[in-house]
Amino acid sequence: MSQFATGLITTDFLEHARPPFIGKNWRLVYRVEPQPRHHMVYGRRVVRGREIIIEAQNQVVAQKVISLIHGALLLLWNDPFMADLYWRVEEVGTQKIRLKSGGKALFQLETGEIPVACGIAAKLSFNRRLTYAVHKFVLSHQVYAPDLRSLDPSEGIHHPLSSFPEDHVRFSYAIIAAYSVIEELALEPRTFPPGHPSTIVKGVWDPYIKNELENRLKRAEVDLNDKVLWLLRGTKTRIEKHRPPRRISKQKWARGPVRDVQVEVIDAIADASWLRSKISSHRFSTKVAALSVYDVANVQHLARRMLLERLGFWRYNLKRQKKPPPTG
Repeated sequence: MSQFATGLITTDFLEHARPPFIGKNWRLVYRVEPQPRHHMVYGRRVVRGREIIIEAQNQVVAQKVISLIHGALLLLWNDPFMADLYWRVEEVGTQKIRLKSGGKALFQLETGEIPVACGIAAKLSFNRRLTYAVHKFVLSHQVYAPDLRSLDPSEGIHHPLSSFPEDHVRFSYAIIAAYSVIEELALEPRTFPPGHPSTIVKGVWDPYIKNELENRLKRAEVDLNDKVLWLLRGTKTRIEKHRPPRRISKQKWARGPVRDVQVEVIDAIADASWLRSKISSHRFSTKVAALSVYDVANVQHLARRMLLERLGFWRYNLKRQKKPPPTG
């Protein structure tokens, strides 16, 4: 196999699982960063950054791998600015020739938890559905994703409804792509057997559909006791008035125009399905103008959670036992 440089630099590699990270017909290893630009201090030691190296049969495979790492990092960080990055690979042999002639090493990103993203990418590579799901998640953020800081209630920022049709289209397709992640995971409500026209009728779940969905969620290791944050800001929109969320409780920070609530996992999925099917898809009705930034954020957050739980990385930092940094 050939080696390909990625320009992805990790300095917290001592705190995470060690390579190699084995994917389907490829693997990821480290090398000391060719040009010393990034360091981490552990006790008395100053450790140089490590670059992620892809070992694969050819450049096409290597480019697929770095795209998976890109999607995995977006899942971990949930940073919309990361979605628009495009990363490339370079064969190590070609790079060595260029460095000898005075060129610079490939550099694209240094950030935390790159080793975690490598582990996620390896897991994704063995499952076609999960691979498509993560790329749909990236696409949703490329279409539209709000700046996470602007969603923090302490910032005091409120996103009013947009008057621009182009925004309505963008919000709609971001929701469609995000909800499609849930469909790739086979965690959408299914209105069967025949005779069940809807999941929720007059505010009550059809018991057959509810039980069947909950069973699939449990098999996917989704924690049904872990409730979902649902953002509600400002005055009620036409959409919220037509279909208010089935809230369990208000969030502790909810006051004034911030009306955020907790909802059950299955209710969040049903609301996301309704936003996709009744508002965002097909020929637009006048309700599409009532789609908000918060509707997009809610469906994207749900898609992210479902995918990370399916991969076993939801609330990763709360679960893992952090290895103490070396002091020698």
